[in-house]
Amino acid sequence: MFSRAATEANEHSVEGRQRAPGTRSRPRQNWAKWIALSVVGLVFLTSVGLAGAYELIYHQRVFPGVKMQGVDLSGLTQVEARKLIEAEIGGYLNTPITLQYEGRTWQITPGELGGKYNIEATVSAAFAVGRNSGIIAPLVRQIQTVGNGTVIHPELAIDDQKHAQALLGLAKEIDRPAVNAALMLDGTRVRLLPAQDGLNLDQQSLSKTLVAAFANMTVPPRDLPVKTVRPAIVDADLQEAKAKAEMMVSAPLTVQYVAEDTMWDNGLVQKSTKRSWTLSVEQIAGMLTFTSTETGGKLVTTPVLDQERLTAFGAQLAKEIDRKPQNARFDLREGQLTPTRPSLNGRTVDVPKVVALLAEKAGTSDRIVDLPVQIEKPSVSIDDMARIVVKDKIVERSTSYAGSTPERAHNVRLGASRLDGVVVAPGQEFSFLQEVGEMTTETGFQTGFAIIGTDTVPDVGGGICQVSTTLFQSVFYGGYEILERHPHAYRMVRYEPPAGLDATIYEGQLDFRFRNNSDNYVLIQSRSDDSRIYFALYGVSPDWQVTVDGPYLSNVVPADHTLITRETSGLAKGRQVQVEEPQDGVDVTIRRKVTKDGKELLNDIFFSRYRPEGNVVLVGTG
Repeated sequence: MFSRAATEANEHSVEGRQRAPGTRSRPRQNWAKWIALSVVGLVFLTSVGLAGAYELIYHQRVFPGVKMQGVDLSGLTQVEARKLIEAEIGGYLNTPITLQYEGRTWQITPGELGGKYNIEATVSAAFAVGRNSGIIAPLVRQIQTVGNGTVIHPELAIDDQKHAQALLGLAKEIDRPAVNAALMLDGTRVRLLPAQDGLNLDQQSLSKTLVAAFANMTVPPRDLPVKTVRPAIVDADLQEAKAKAEMMVSAPLTVQYVAEDTMWDNGLVQKSTKRSWTLSVEQIAGMLTFTSTETGGKLVTTPVLDQERLTAFGAQLAKEIDRKPQNARFDLREGQLTPTRPSLNGRTVDVPKVVALLAEKAGTSDRIVDLPVQIEKPSVSIDDMARIVVKDKIVERSTSYAGSTPERAHNVRLGASRLDGVVVAPGQEFSFLQEVGEMTTETGFQTGFAIIGTDTVPDVGGGICQVSTTLFQSVFYGGYEILERHPHAYRMVRYEPPAGLDATIYEGQLDFRFRNNSDNYVLIQSRSDDSRIYFALYGVSPDWQVTVDGPYLSNVVPADHTLITRETSGLAKGRQVQVEEPQDGVDVTIRRKVTKDGKELLNDIFFSRYRPEGNVVLVGTG
């Protein structure tokens, strides 16, 4: 058995094994923790207290250490900060800065360049430093601001319109368009005007630089960003064009033409007429221009002669050369033909081709241009004389001009002579106005009387309608195809019989035309005596038959016999001429048939409606 003392000793021994050497008892550890927490809490409470006191002191002020671009705002109220910021920004905006380019300088303020700031936003930003939400973060920021300082930037608000206008103003003073090399004429000398580089202010780059400087309220770089603009055409591009232009004005251009005509001089004779025209060097220089076209992305300059002026030159040549073909005319004596007028080829200058040839030759050393002319053969050439057979008098008609005024009688005889010797080829159309030509005082006609509208009035060539009427009757009875015929306004008894076979003409409006629908040439021969004119058609009598039915008269309207006197300055003073005699109005119809071997070739109806003719006397006041 163990003794009590031994048991106690064992217990002490076990207790001693469980407690490590140097360890404290549990009550001592708790005491240390409590002391540590107390110290931390005291520090925290002290800090919070100090922060609260700091916050209370700067409740309406900017915390220490806050600066705007080097301007200390510490401890200022918002009102004080605003004044200081306004003063600083105002000073910056109104302080001139210097911009320069190649020795030229411009003094201009940031304000004039559109610089502008939001003062209220800047003040708010300064006041907001250290006032974040929460407790710890503002305290930390406040500590950092006091220790290191906090720099805020002014809130920039550029005046875009003012900024753009300022840059545009600078650009106007700097920008210079590039000048292309060009060619010009100094008299007849070709000069090269050298190219010049252009300048262009890089407004976009300058704007970025200025805005960056304004954001920091610093002075921007002095040198302006200016780009060099290269011209599209430089001197080397024009060397070929210059050489060609110099060739174009190196010598005159000559246009030449040889006209060939067949004439009659007791036999057929060929006549050659050579003509030439010159464009001088001065004239060529006056026509020379330079054009630029884009080829392969590059401008190409070409010297050219002005098309309008070349065309005008060609038109002048055409005016001198152009003519309508002229048929030969013949006189018939004792069955033999003798030419009374030579035939002439018609000529038309090809003006566009002249222009093209001149433009082509101008750029070469060959300075001769052959005039391009289109030739039109006449319907009846003098060379055709051997083929014109005139063995028969086909038909002849005549009308009386007895009692005509001297002027009218002159015009009748002259008009008839203008048609003597005309030959109409098979299938050819005859035009009275074309063959007679212009009827003017310059061509020999005198002032007679003509029906114009409803009145008979003085008119140059008056009486010529008797010529057209007499020829019309010959053609009518000859059986040839009538293409155009117009009756008079009044019945012309002097041209009868029969009624209804008159043909009036008026230059530029009314014509008499027919076609030679036979297989042989037809020769027109005219003659006159003191009272009558005659038209005869010669050739080979057509083997057709002409039948005339009529005339048939209807719808007679009695004439008014009341004498009407009218004054006219077209007659000498006091001279009286009866220009209209009372004649009933009437409708007249005549039918003509042309047949061959029982086959109808033509079946024509000629209808004439004549108004009643008055009793009119003209009294001269001229």
